Amino acid sequence: SLPNATIDFEHKRIIVFANSPEELTGMLLARIFIHEVVEYTLVTDYQVGIDIAHHLAEQAVERSIPTSLPRTDPTQATAWLKLKVLFGLLEHQEMKELFAADPQRFSKFSILFNGMHVDLSKNRINQDVLDALIELAEEVGLKGAIEAMFAGVRINGTENRAVLHTALRNQSDEPVLVDGRDVMPDVRRVLAQIENFSTKVISGDWKGYTGLAITDIVNIGIGGSDLGPVMVTEALKAYAARNNLRVHFISNVDGTHAAEILADLNPETTLFIIASKTFTTQETMTNAQTAKTWFLSRASSEEHIKKHFVAVSTAKELVEKFGID
Repeated sequence: SLPNATIDFEHKRIIVFANSPEELTGMLLARIFIHEVVEYTLVTDYQVGIDIAHHLAEQAVERSIPTSLPRTDPTQATAWLKLKVLFGLLEHQEMKELFAADPQRFSKFSILFNGMHVDLSKNRINQDVLDALIELAEEVGLKGAIEAMFAGVRINGTENRAVLHTALRNQSDEPVLVDGRDVMPDVRRVLAQIENFSTKVISGDWKGYTGLAITDIVNIGIGGSDLGPVMVTEALKAYAARNNLRVHFISNVDGTHAAEILADLNPETTLFIIASKTFTTQETMTNAQTAKTWFLSRASSEEHIKKHFVAVSTAKELVEKFGID
């Protein structure tokens, strides 16, 4: 949108034409570097000013990180059209034909990385498809989006939040900055809190309202608040710290799902985990209320809720209103 300018894609630079050094400097500051502070020099020689503009623009393009998630429609990309053609060519190819045509297919289309083996050779792809997929990633700005996530940019446009999976998995001493603030101290504090709580439950130190240790944990959530915990507990079942500590999951809003799980549980030894970031997810809160009603029909006092219900949420006020301290 910069007037009187042209883009030199080959050298990654913006060439700006201005009537005076002042106009040139004003355009640079107002248009190009609006998201970063740069040092600049006001010069009286027009050609020197243009040379400086070239230099600064090249640096800005090379260092630029998107300030939001790219909204490029991949189906409108040139590489997408190429992939559609390639799909038609490979759609009915049998795997044995692909391997017969290229004995090195497995080595070409498999990756060994940090102990993980990724085998792409059993898919209907060839080098042309792989090249087109990489082209598509470049066209839609995938690399920039990844860099934006790691840089703490608010790429969650719906909630105007940074996406901090990287902070949760950061085992180094490197900071993770969001709006200039390192969020790692907060992350480490909550991880320590999780470990402390889990240790109490596993050891039996966390008691129910009658003084008995917890024997059953029920996770209530949907989507990522259900599928992730299910995957982890199933994958690590052989390494359970306590064999007599059972784990259950309620995700279906159909009351039958909750009723079947609750039927075999003892409220005196059951702990419910309500996983909802906003604590307003309709399906999750419906099931949470069902569990709360079931519990109070036996425990009688709402004072006991805090010993049998915990929450994974950012909505502290709603969590406390539910009865969880």
